[in-house]
Amino acid sequence: MNLPSKSILFLLLLAGVPAAGQYRRSHYSHGGLRYAPVAGIASASMSWEQNRVQMDCGMRPGYMAGALLEMEIGNNVYFQPLLLLSGKGYRFSYDITSLVKKYYSIHYLDVPFTLKWEHTVNMTDFSFFAGPYFAYALWGKVKTVRTGESPEITPLHFGSSSGDDLKKMDAGLMMGTSIQVTSWRYMLYYSAGFFNVTPAEDNYMYTKFLCFSIAYMFN
Repeated sequence: MNLPSKSILFLLLLAGVPAAGQYRRSHYSHGGLRYAPVAGIASASMSWEQNRVQMDCGMRPGYMAGALLEMEIGNNVYFQPLLLLSGKGYRFSYDITSLVKKYYSIHYLDVPFTLKWEHTVNMTDFSFFAGPYFAYALWGKVKTVRTGESPEITPLHFGSSSGDDLKKMDAGLMMGTSIQVTSWRYMLYYSAGFFNVTPAEDNYMYTKFLCFSIAYMFN
């Protein structure tokens, strides 16, 4: 992460601290709805097995941005669906006659449906959430870097035929934890894909995504 990004993240983390002493529980109206814009940074990769050999996929930077909705369905239990644009991908390198590095960027529309359990200590809310997610690939590209040559960028093709790079659909499990002070909520979550996203024969690829995000809650 470069210095400007670190500075922005640090300022966002500090934003909720001065108002902590003025915290009110009024935004927890029973039976009501809460919603929030949410954005974050992530680390993305793939679990890849080719012809029963585990391939070495590296992590690459990612992102998420979108919105969440929250509805109380029980005592400290909430239904929490989200609508997210997620930047996922992975990196992979190999060396046959020369070193080749490939950087895959895949942008998904993610729709998680989670349940959240909440506990409050000293006017700070601690939560755990988990549930399935469904994703649809919107667009993607791969950057290929060969030794002694200029980088080459090509679009990814999505579909189920053998000539396509990746399948359009993905689904899996999201789980994470959050802390809320005043209206600021800080979330850390991990999502793991359960669907094989490659159409290539004798290949199995599953998405992995670790994300830290910040949301501002509204009634």
